Amino acid sequence: MAASHRKVRLIIAPGVHFARNLSQRVPKTHQGMVTAALRSVFAQENAGDLLSRWDDLAVSLAELFPKAAELMNEARENVLAFRHFPAQHWKKVWSTNLLERVNVAPRGALSKSCH
Repeated sequence: MAASHRKVRLIIAPGVHFARNLSQRVPKTHQGMVTAALRSVFAQENAGDLLSRWDDLAVSLAELFPKAAELMNEARENVLAFRHFPAQHWKKVWSTNLLERVNVAPRGALSKSCH
């Protein structure tokens, strides 16, 4: 996959893809804890709390899992880009893969052409 496609996917569905990438950088025995902590970041209701929780998590991971902390620091702006939208739209922006919605054929289009 080309780098440009990865950037688009990260911006469109950062929660899903980033969580997977982050969990790959910690031992399996700790993946559940790290994933739960990451979910707490996305549960924040304003941009200030969101950024603060993200940074706190990165700092707490740094000692035991430096690769995970490094990924969090590198991906911060891309993954949290949705914070620039109004808060009521956050969940739709970070949890929806718009590319999949665009690439899906309209209902009935395939069945009509098969007749």
